[in-house]
Amino acid sequence: MPDIKVTTKINKPPRLVYDILKEPNKFPLFMKDAKKIDVIRMALGNAIITKWAVDIDGTPIEWTEEDLYNDKEKRIKFRMVDGDLKKYEGEWTLSPVKGGSRISLSIQLEWGIPNFEKYIGSILENKLCRSMRSMVWLIRKRANKGM
Repeated sequence: MPDIKVTTKINKPPRLVYDILKEPNKFPLFMKDAKKIDVIRMALGNAIITKWAVDIDGTPIEWTEEDLYNDKEKRIKFRMVDGDLKKYEGEWTLSPVKGGSRISLSIQLEWGIPNFEKYIGSILENKLCRSMRSMVWLIRKRANKGM
């Protein structure tokens, strides 16, 4: 599957948006696709291990990921360490722009089943793109409410 990227502007400072992103266990409170996200443990430095259960248009997916936080650059890199997919990794980036922040979410994903990807990969890719756009929009909505 190709790389997918979603970017938008939020009329709030990067620090506020970054603070929302640093609490993934709260995502299910405002994201319908996120069914359960648990912080399993805090790792060394600025890393955490999280367990995710999501439902993308009726397709349940679970994985465990490592999130690496760069507080100075307001950037979060993540990668799956175990789960239903062959590969899942990406990055949240925040940058200041006039009147707020630019937030970007990029994901590289491989389902891991070649025939599956061949025949319905584009359908799944469209579902994932919609889910990512929704995730970024919901982060923006949450930031605009002031958390």
